[in-house]
Amino acid sequence: MLDTTRAVTNLESTARTLERHPDIRFILSHAGGTIPYIAWRLAQGRVIPPLNEKAPQGAIAYLQAPLLRHCDVSHSPCVWSSLRELVDPSHILFGSDFPFLPEP
Repeated sequence: MLDTTRAVTNLESTARTLERHPDIRFILSHAGGTIPYIAWRLAQGRVIPPLNEKAPQGAIAYLQAPLLRHCDVSHSPCVWSSLRELVDPSHILFGSDFPFLPEP
């Protein structure tokens, strides 16, 4: 999950990839990692001039589309509620880690 989070934050805040390629779409595993939980904190980067220049639309705009446009569903109720606040529920996809654990 942390690798997913790091990839999203790098795309959103440093590379300007999203500005250069506005039609790119991602499907993020693990419900976007910790992004739904830390989205508000990432949005505060707008007060830091170098970050604001690299993400002129603001973090939430990039997180909602295209970065979190499609996420797999999390089985954790806490993550699920955060994800639904940030992503349109019609864009949450089924994903499976089967077999996540061995059979009991």
